[in-house]
Amino acid sequence: MRLIPLSLVLALASCGTGSPSGPGTCTGECVAAVPNDWIATTALWIGDAGATTPACPSVLPSPLPGFANTPPTVVCPACSCSPSGATCSLPVQLYANPGACPGGAGAVQFNPPHGWDGTCVVAAPVSSTDSLTVAPPPNPVGTCTPQVAGSISIQGSTPALACAGMPSVAAGTCGDQSMICAFPKSAGFSTCVIKVGDSPVCPDGWPTRHLVFPNEQACGCQCGPPVSESCSATVTVYSDGACSNSLGSVLVSSDQPQGCIDVATGSVFESASSTPPVYNAGTCAPMPTNEGEPFTFCCLP
Repeated sequence: MRLIPLSLVLALASCGTGSPSGPGTCTGECVAAVPNDWIATTALWIGDAGATTPACPSVLPSPLPGFANTPPTVVCPACSCSPSGATCSLPVQLYANPGACPGGAGAVQFNPPHGWDGTCVVAAPVSSTDSLTVAPPPNPVGTCTPQVAGSISIQGSTPALACAGMPSVAAGTCGDQSMICAFPKSAGFSTCVIKVGDSPVCPDGWPTRHLVFPNEQACGCQCGPPVSESCSATVTVYSDGACSNSLGSVLVSSDQPQGCIDVATGSVFESASSTPPVYNAGTCAPMPTNEGEPFTFCCLP
């Protein structure tokens, strides 16, 4: 299901179940209230093919053009996705092993401090070491940016214009709890309530039903999750406290198992450094849509 357009969400509010009893102070006209899963109230114009679309009433100034009753023919721009982008973290789990790769029993952690930026870090020395194991960095969580190329073409036989406003009802109350205070009817427009999707039944008191296909909903372009993205870095361990005497380096990547390198038998680990993490972009599958979900408009006769 497609989401209701943001412009319509901002312009409309739920009806509620009616106004308090009493004489009423409605500045517009009192009309039948509707269930809370409907959106109230808006003005709807439907014209003949080729008709000039009117301006929205001043009290409902937000236009939502489209076509009514029959889905339009839609040709959408090409939808594609940029390479993915994400932020990488450094590997933070280093192990000094008393035996050759792949290491195993007796491994001692030689981890850098929290927030390590890859620069030389001195840790408590670990002696009698034969190999270095480095766990891969965390998997990145990347996204791709939807990209469209070309223009949109929407052709329909019955033009329509929905007009919304904020607030969606006129000021004041109605004396009857089953009524809400709508704006006065505008010439050429019907007063309607709306529901997202194709609803076959209108609420009581709103008998005239139309399906409206907003132009805003006609074409969409989204991207699926990245495939084959990864983060990589090279960690080097040293036998001194100044990252001068290298014992060996390990290249690790988030899409690979841990890395391991043998060092001179009985080495002492005193410091470590890492290259900046490198993000290897993935690809995302484009997810185009060429027909939005209609809105059901139920209008006063």
